[in-house]
Amino acid sequence: MGYLEDITKKAYSAIKENPYIALPATLIWIPSALLGIVLFLGTKNIIETNTLISIIESLKSDPTMLFYSLWAIAKDYLIYSLAILFAIIILHYYIKATYSVIAKAIHQNKPVSIFEALLESKKRIVALMITDALLILIAFMAVIAVLVIEIPICIFLGPIGIILLLFVDFFLFFAGLVYLVLLSIISISVVVLDKKSGLDAIKESYRLIKYEKLDSWLLIILVFIISSIYIFLVSAVVEIFSLLIGPYAVLVGTILHVFLPVFGYICYTLLYFHLKEKIKEPAH
Repeated sequence: MGYLEDITKKAYSAIKENPYIALPATLIWIPSALLGIVLFLGTKNIIETNTLISIIESLKSDPTMLFYSLWAIAKDYLIYSLAILFAIIILHYYIKATYSVIAKAIHQNKPVSIFEALLESKKRIVALMITDALLILIAFMAVIAVLVIEIPICIFLGPIGIILLLFVDFFLFFAGLVYLVLLSIISISVVVLDKKSGLDAIKESYRLIKYEKLDSWLLIILVFIISSIYIFLVSAVVEIFSLLIGPYAVLVGTILHVFLPVFGYICYTLLYFHLKEKIKEPAH
């Protein structure tokens, strides 16, 4: 279990010595801020155009007309919001891919170049999205398959069968969730560093975690615990700063929180390298 400590220490040291590596994670701030502004303006426009009393009266008299009038006001804001949301999703995958490349340099004790990491990782965004979509599809199909099997059993056994299957479903859900999280995390590095995608990436991710499921899950729990403690400490700092600098304390908190996903992504990529070494296979 000593490698868990080594991974978290290495990730922490990398961030401490090179805090600038958190910069790619801030890319998502711009579209997130734009989304907030668009939603605010859309809500403000609807409120200014329709009072609560007029909305209630329209609901009573002609709800269809109310829907069309609200849609006429909100449709542009909705389109903008969906476009920005799509940009946020793409940036989310871009950031994940970038930190796999950055963590590779950290693992190899090489200088970290954010520019090179951004250039290299942008080629794997689509592959990451396809792999995640396939994982979700597989999970959905597994749920459907379980339901198809269980419904006849419930009909045949009645209430007793339903109770028994509830316990079975609980364990199936937990085991499935563990596998889904592990595969999702390891597949990031497999897609970006091994240049695989889709079903090939999922198969390779499963092969890597096959004999190290418990240790891999323990790292995720450890990262979660560390993150929770960090969030608590940051919240305390924000509370203290709010007395001194007022609303600017929120900005301080936002800047401090950006290190959380960076720490997680680096830890997960270092776990990928550990699993590669565990099965005596050279990492890319």
